[in-house]
Amino acid sequence: MIVHYRKSQVSTVIVAAAGAGAIVLGNLMWARGCSCGSCLALAALLAAAAVFGVLTVEVNEKEVTADFGMGFPWKRIPIAEIEYVRPMEMPWYFGWGARWIPRGWMFRGTGTAVVEIVLKTGRRFCVGSPEPGALAHAIDTARRRGDE
Repeated sequence: MIVHYRKSQVSTVIVAAAGAGAIVLGNLMWARGCSCGSCLALAALLAAAAVFGVLTVEVNEKEVTADFGMGFPWKRIPIAEIEYVRPMEMPWYFGWGARWIPRGWMFRGTGTAVVEIVLKTGRRFCVGSPEPGALAHAIDTARRRGDE
């Protein structure tokens, strides 16, 4: 299978926020002692950094995939179902990670640049990329080769 595009990006906002929270909570636990709740909160912060720490986007001739950290959550979009794509900026307040936004689902690791993928059914999906133009071009190239 020919890969037209593959890019991984560190989710700096998520890793920094979870890391800072873990450091503060760890210091509090060290100073005041551990409780069940504080241990669970620390585990949740570390899990969030592990799960959402890296976003990898790949385009091949069959599909577009977006996977976080350990392979979950993930999204696979068949190239044949894509109507069109366009690079765009998404406001920072829509957040990072995998989430539902007014335009549909969004997977974003860092920054505000995304590529909006519109399916033939009208559903939309936004995927973050440090190179939105290159990602949109790779998807269009895969779509054109699929039409031939």
